[in-house]
Amino acid sequence: MATLERQMATERAKRQPTLLIPSPAERIEQRLAQSEQGIPDAWLGITCEMSLEPTSTHYKPYHELEVEKLPGWTNSNGETRARVLRAAKRYLEGSPFRKNNWFPSSSVPVGATSAVNALALLYTQEMDYLVSRSSEFWVPWVPSILADLRNPEADSVPITQLLQLANAAAAAEVIRCVVGQVSEDSSSHGYFLCETKLETV
Repeated sequence: MATLERQMATERAKRQPTLLIPSPAERIEQRLAQSEQGIPDAWLGITCEMSLEPTSTHYKPYHELEVEKLPGWTNSNGETRARVLRAAKRYLEGSPFRKNNWFPSSSVPVGATSAVNALALLYTQEMDYLVSRSSEFWVPWVPSILADLRNPEADSVPITQLLQLANAAAAAEVIRCVVGQVSEDSSSHGYFLCETKLETV
């Protein structure tokens, strides 16, 4: 009987979820510190860590990271959220990915998806910041917005609104990128992947 009870206790222990070490909050803190120490691309790690629950076993994909719905955002205080917003700005203003000549393309790099995640967060949290940005800010991120494969009608990420802001500040770049992607899609697929966004331009 004692042996059976020990076996049952062992089985129950195995079924208990294991807490992450370090905890999600500690992981977020580490990534925020990296951003604040001058590493803009720490933004990618910040959003990944924010997707974790205390017993998570894996990260969510970048294209599913709606920051305001992540545990790391909803469970954070005002100070941490402000630091996250500043990290998003650092990424958009200083990431080396801004100079990555990847577009047009049939695939979307995680750096581009992470930029849209940052823009979407700032769209709802600090709209004034985005509205006040110049063409110099928007030009590197126009390809990321155009290439993002999330459905602007089904998903809550404001792709259409972001493209409108980019078009208002950098219309020539939007047109240039659209023409380039049309050419790429015509040769690769026979149809235009960004078709749903054309009405915005």
